[in-house]
Amino acid sequence: MAILIAHHLQEMWDDKSVKYNTNCRELTHRLISYLETSDSEYEKIIITICPNSTPDEPVSKGEDLFSPIEGERSHEALFALCELVGIPIDMHYYGFGWKHGRVSTPSLSEVMKHHLITEKLTESELLEITENEHLFGYELLDQLSESTCAKLSPYELATIELHNPQCCNFEAELFNVDWTSSTRRDSTDNDVVVIPDWLHDLRHEEIHLCGAFEGQCIEDIEAALKAADVRYNRLEHLIIGTTDNLNVHQQKKSPYN
Repeated sequence: MAILIAHHLQEMWDDKSVKYNTNCRELTHRLISYLETSDSEYEKIIITICPNSTPDEPVSKGEDLFSPIEGERSHEALFALCELVGIPIDMHYYGFGWKHGRVSTPSLSEVMKHHLITEKLTESELLEITENEHLFGYELLDQLSESTCAKLSPYELATIELHNPQCCNFEAELFNVDWTSSTRRDSTDNDVVVIPDWLHDLRHEEIHLCGAFEGQCIEDIEAALKAADVRYNRLEHLIIGTTDNLNVHQQKKSPYN
């Protein structure tokens, strides 16, 4: 029996998923169809979620970045199926954008400019954000007016919320987790991905991988799996950003096998 990892299966990325003609709910429904028709048998499903990003049920402040968490409403149909057929689901935080050591990171103003957020807001609304950029997560979003938040998409709000130089200037020993270098095409020597204990525990399991996005967060978790000596198969039709992620129900082995 295998374990399936659905990486970053969450509504936070729906704005970015539009160009692939999909979203979290649609991918979840395709995952359900796959589970109902696949010859593979699964002993467990692991869903990873980016910290402090669930639009339906915001994660409480100070939550452990690597602790188990609850799902969001888009997962309900998947949860119902797995309960019916007896497949347990584990939920784990798994972020992105970690940097090792004390390196300079872009200011929140630079990040907002890069994502064209500054073009949507007035000077007073921008000041409302930058005056509070020493805060993090919902502590920062709580300081914003409803009118400011209404102008921004969930993805843009998450971009502001997740900007945290202290988190980006990550030092492995502070989190007490293993890490490996990032393999993204645009990564620098300081870019890393973390390898939490639950991922190390998969070393002797058969792993099937799906989720979002190809060449980005999927590449992050692939780097972590390889560094932890975990062998895995990619479910190409269930990875957003691949050429056959829409219709082809086939499973391809990764070059790591």
